[in-house]
Amino acid sequence: MRRLRTVLWVALAFLWAPIVLVALKGASIDAFISLWDRPDIMRALLNSVVLAFVTGVGATLMGTITAFWLPTLPGFGKRLVQAGLVFPMLLPEIAFGLAAMTWFIRMGFPLGWSTLAWSHIAFSFSYSTLIMKGHVETIDPGLLDAARDLGAPRWAVFLLCLLPQILPGLAASFVTSLSFSLADFLMS
Repeated sequence: MRRLRTVLWVALAFLWAPIVLVALKGASIDAFISLWDRPDIMRALLNSVVLAFVTGVGATLMGTITAFWLPTLPGFGKRLVQAGLVFPMLLPEIAFGLAAMTWFIRMGFPLGWSTLAWSHIAFSFSYSTLIMKGHVETIDPGLLDAARDLGAPRWAVFLLCLLPQILPGLAASFVTSLSFSLADFLMS
């Protein structure tokens, strides 16, 4: 027991040493401020933000379409697609990124910004679909039917009845995809 306690204290000291060193030496944000003056860093930041936005929009759009499509599938097809949605979540990011790069090279696509965006969208697509699937399942069809019965045009049924019911899911899907894209350095 004593040896375990010693190992624990050594591990904690190892983990906390950098924080204690910075606190004793004096924390400074000068290094972070100087990054804003470097054009190469700012260009990389802009590329990352644009890629994350494109990924968020693309994955949310594709995930929403898939979430509405899933209930129309027959039993086996639905289970097969749902199993396929879980697979990218189980695969490590580096394996997914290497598989995507290999596929793009074999298909003859030049590696660049568009292949990077498609890779990020493909990775985030599963998460977006599963988020939206939960929200699509909670849609009240009676509300949509009532609006149609009362003579509401299709655009009004969509904007006033359907969109408010799925808007939290759209926001969650977008933010999740955006976050994954910003965090997926290994995929890039």
